[in-house]
Amino acid sequence: MKKITLYLSLLAAITLFSFIDYNPLQESIKRGQGVYMVNCMHCHLEQGQGIEPQVPPLSGIKYLVENKHQAIRQVLHGLEEPITINGVTYTGAMPEQGALSDQEAADVLNYIRNSWGNNAPIITADDVAMER
Repeated sequence: MKKITLYLSLLAAITLFSFIDYNPLQESIKRGQGVYMVNCMHCHLEQGQGIEPQVPPLSGIKYLVENKHQAIRQVLHGLEEPITINGVTYTGAMPEQGALSDQEAADVLNYIRNSWGNNAPIITADDVAMER
């Protein structure tokens, strides 16, 4: 009887967990929001709108979505030269964020690349490690 009860309990647990919808990208985005608020929001602002002509916006920016390697490098190593986005040249330097762990950098990029109208595939900690 104990074996049957144990078997049924295990079966119920397996069935219950099979209905849980784990989404690694969504989990990363949640963590990334916290990283963004601490490390990025003071320049790029809460909604990623930036401050013209110093800090570029992060919303609706194609290169952030289309080129994950460039996005990773900019977070890790910063950006010194002016950048032109949607016809506006932004002159403020972006400090490097190399002190972030690979996971934190991936999380903040997933948050940025999937917020404010952006939609992009997941960046993993391994992707970030390859760009260090």
